This record gives sequence, structure tokens and C-alpha cells, in this order.
Amino acid sequence: SHSSRSHTLFNITLRRTAKPYLNATLAIIDLAGSERASRTQTSGARLREAGRINCSLAALARCLATMRENDRRREAEKPLKIVPFRESKLTRLIQFGLEDAADAAARSEGRAAPGAIMIVAVSGDSRD
Repeated sequence: SHSSRSHTLFNITLRRTAKPYLNATLAIIDLAGSERASRTQTSGARLREAGRINCSLAALARCLATMRENDRRREAEKPLKIVPFRESKLTRLIQFGLEDAADAAARSEGRAAPGAIMIVAVSGDSRD
């Protein structure tokens, strides 16, 4: 059987080619959920696939945690830590939407700073 478990990423980019030039990107992302192999009784290829999904979700969690820590460090005027976006393909793909707006605006030189709104649906099952 073929597994339908995967992450899905859909980007819509709007560009205004007349002055003032503007770019806007809407990323719609559906993340596959993590699962416990012992509960779902997966094995073989599906187990390896679930492991890769769990690893990418863990990498996303590390990026978000580092970004939260950097917010506190910025307020305390301490050096910022490098956000580990390169740890997974998922975090590389959504890096632009997750980056701190102030840092992104400085690098983009004149483009509108990106912002991110995250909507999360979480399973109520404590075993997940």
C-alpha cells in the first residue's frame, strides 16, 4: 500500500512589477503528525517514513525554540544564536516565513518584512 503521510507545502507569490515594487508570499503548509511506532504497529518502509517525519518536526521545534530564545537575547542585548534551519528540508523550505521580521527586512533591503501566522491543530489523544 502507498502511504499518504507527508508534509505538503504550497507557496503563492504575488509581485508588483510597477513602482513601488512589492513581493508577498503566502505559504500554506500541512505538516504530517508525529506518531508512536509502538502504538501504530508500523514497520519497514512506513516506520522509516514516520521516523523522517518525526525528525523534521523535531528540527522545526528546535528552530522555533531558538527563535524564541533569540527574542529574549535581543531584549537583553546579548548575541543571538544561529537558528538551525539547515537541519531539515522542511525548515529550509519554510525559513523565509519563520525568520524574524526585523532581520529579514534588513537583508531584503526595501522589501516588505515577512510575518508569520501559525495555525496548529493538535490531537487530543495523549498517546500521540
